Amino acid sequence: MFDAAEKGHCLVTWRPQELSASALAGIDAVIGLTSPHPAGPVVDIAAAVADVSRPAMATLLTGGPGGALLASREHPGAPVAFRLGQRTTAHLRHEQKYGHRGIAPERRFYFQTAVGAATGAVAANLADLEAELDRCGRAVVRHHCSPGDFSCTIRSWRRASPTSKPQSARGSPAATVDAARVGLVATLQARR
Repeated sequence: MFDAAEKGHCLVTWRPQELSASALAGIDAVIGLTSPHPAGPVVDIAAAVADVSRPAMATLLTGGPGGALLASREHPGAPVAFRLGQRTTAHLRHEQKYGHRGIAPERRFYFQTAVGAATGAVAANLADLEAELDRCGRAVVRHHCSPGDFSCTIRSWRRASPTSKPQSARGSPAATVDAARVGLVATLQARR
């Protein structure tokens, strides 16, 4: 999607091991957050960029919340530890939990084509809900739109109303059901 050899990119990830080899080779600086048990890939990449040993980097990245370390190719052998400033925005509690992590089985969304006619598809988070909306049949969308199942689920998982509320789709023509599906997916994508 971009040329890693070009400069001016900021890559943010909690899984640096999934970056391409060319992206890793082009890294000039790393900011790693301290942790009681720093992740191996972060330690490896920061050590390589800072030109320090892996054990030394692991020690520098070991700590409690609020600490960080800057490793830079420009200053080899001299990583800089620092403390993060106070948050300036409200904390979005459980945002990741409902976006990508699973929730308890009793709170999951179970897809049906009719009352008692489960499809077997289950959404444990908003990403699952979006993915299943992309692939489920019109009968499933129609069944869940009329009673507002999707809106209620999104509202209960995120403690916020979706940006748009799908209209009743029961007995609607295919185009109306498809429009409801597109609206729901757009709502979920906008909430990320």
